[in-house]
Amino acid sequence: MAKVVLAGFMGSGKTSVGSKLAELLDVPFFDSDAIIEKRFGKIPEIFKNRGEQFFRKVEEEVIAEILNRKTDFVLSIGGGAIVSNKTQNRIFENSIPIYLSIDIRTAFERVRNSERPLAKDFASFKKLFYERKSIYDSLPFFVDVQWKTISEIAFEIKSFLEPVMFENPHRISVSVMPVSEVKKLLPGFYITDQHVFNLYKKLFENKKGVSISSGEHSKTMQTVVNIYDKLLSLGISRGDFISYVGGGVVGDVAGFVASTLLRGVPFTALPSTLLSMTDSAIGGKNGVNLPYGKNLAGTFYFPEETFVNPMFLRTLPLEEVRNGSGEIFKYALLSENGLFELLENANQNLFKSISVKEIIAQSVSEKLSFVQKDPFDRKGVRAFLNLGHTVGHAIEKLAKFDVKHGEAVAFGIVVSAFFSKKKKLLSEGDFERIFNLYKKMGFKFPEEVFSYREIYNAILFDKKRSGGKVLWIIPVKYNRCISMNVSVEEIAKTYREVANENSCN
Repeated sequence: MAKVVLAGFMGSGKTSVGSKLAELLDVPFFDSDAIIEKRFGKIPEIFKNRGEQFFRKVEEEVIAEILNRKTDFVLSIGGGAIVSNKTQNRIFENSIPIYLSIDIRTAFERVRNSERPLAKDFASFKKLFYERKSIYDSLPFFVDVQWKTISEIAFEIKSFLEPVMFENPHRISVSVMPVSEVKKLLPGFYITDQHVFNLYKKLFENKKGVSISSGEHSKTMQTVVNIYDKLLSLGISRGDFISYVGGGVVGDVAGFVASTLLRGVPFTALPSTLLSMTDSAIGGKNGVNLPYGKNLAGTFYFPEETFVNPMFLRTLPLEEVRNGSGEIFKYALLSENGLFELLENANQNLFKSISVKEIIAQSVSEKLSFVQKDPFDRKGVRAFLNLGHTVGHAIEKLAKFDVKHGEAVAFGIVVSAFFSKKKKLLSEGDFERIFNLYKKMGFKFPEEVFSYREIYNAILFDKKRSGGKVLWIIPVKYNRCISMNVSVEEIAKTYREVANENSCN
């Protein structure tokens, strides 16, 4: 799918990049300004004779006309087109919007001698740039066009649009597509949560299903029973599909329901958060929490297909992006996959950049490298995916899930790295790199510090515990880990050292 809209300020190169991208994709190219000029004359004359209000109305209509096309296209829109709320909504629903990001002075140098009516002097140009910047920043993806050729930018975007496919142990596609196209991927009965339902109501129109309360508190056996009752009342049979749209909670619950209702019905996964795209929707684990701890009742049950669409990230709050990046932080440490260096060297928001698809795909690939060797978690290989989770799960439980999973896991990684450094298994330099990346990614230590006894008791219910020891995953290099049997006492003591004494700073 390649319904692409390029947006950005004057001088960002939308027309040139759009034309080249359309050539690479072999789809038609449209430029909203060029269409308007063909129909009504030069834009400076439209502004002079009919006014900006007339121009903006025509601009809205032209963009809507292109967006309504059934076939693929690349559309470059005028710098101010995105200011229209109608245009924004249409673009978000019916295309893949990409912001061409450029430095303001470079942009002005490119257009200062043109006939553009809004580029007469730098002061007014600058004022307009910052008036519109927050709107540009609200677009789901950007590409930095500074100091790049037209071809380089177009090839970057083309690569971003190309799906990444995985087949083993279950089919996964990482593919960017307009939200309006997602509805075709929802067979059978849906399961979602109220937050996602309210954000994407059109996806669920004319479909039967159930919407649960949002949040970790819904991940219970009672929620499962309620869903059984609802789906059975709607007439579900073993030949039907369950499709879920949502984050980790919805995915865990929906997978558990699909694997047990009527002794198993097929299901499709559409993760909508960064955390679920990179972790919980991958690998076939499903489960609910019990009073004793997280995920203590669960199944292994693989979806028929998992569709990972980064477009859903547009509506994700910053705290949820950070929550999802906790698992990405984990994948960066597990092996020499290049993810650590990518995150470490980034000087921009990678989760808004078109690099986000590569980060998600690399994370999926890293997780699958363990899942494929140990799909049912019986050989100890898949245990490496628990890096950070022993302490992380304990914190989540003690905080009554007021601490986000990704943030708890990221802190758990720091605790395990600190332990490794103390045991002289991890160098001081590598520990600093790990801790600096932790801070760079926006993580902070959980505000509430629990007692030794509280943490000790919480870890006793860790699924990897055997006797008084836990198979603990610890880093021995910034991008390599080992497993060790460590006593619950030592883990609880290390937690206290890091959390209470702040030994990392």
